[in-house]
Amino acid sequence: MNQKTDFPQFPAYACEGDRIEWTREGFDLCARLVYDTDTKPTDYDCYDTEDVQRWRNDEWFYVGVVLSVSCNGVELSDHAVSLWGVDCNFSDTSNAYLSEVARELEPETLDTARAEVARAEVARIREALTA
Repeated sequence: MNQKTDFPQFPAYACEGDRIEWTREGFDLCARLVYDTDTKPTDYDCYDTEDVQRWRNDEWFYVGVVLSVSCNGVELSDHAVSLWGVDCNFSDTSNAYLSEVARELEPETLDTARAEVARAEVARIREALTA
């Protein structure tokens, strides 16, 4: 899979719980959408009255894009990294930016995965030395 052109995409109309999955460097990554109850359009100056009313009518909402990572079926982190306060379904045509957020969070997720693998390896070595 070409990292930039073949990256999995969230649907044009996304729902809480939607996810995309892909593999990179032997790790299985998953980005899922989690409803963000803390963010409101009134927190920002970029939304007009109509946008705020559409949000109140549940026509769009905020999510956290949460990445998890596993290797060979073993979960390394259920919440490796996330970004919150991302608007979802704001546009009638695309949620492509949700996938872009996931792609941008990928390097940090891979760092978390590598650190978890290293931690497990150190624990395995310590156990072997004390056995």
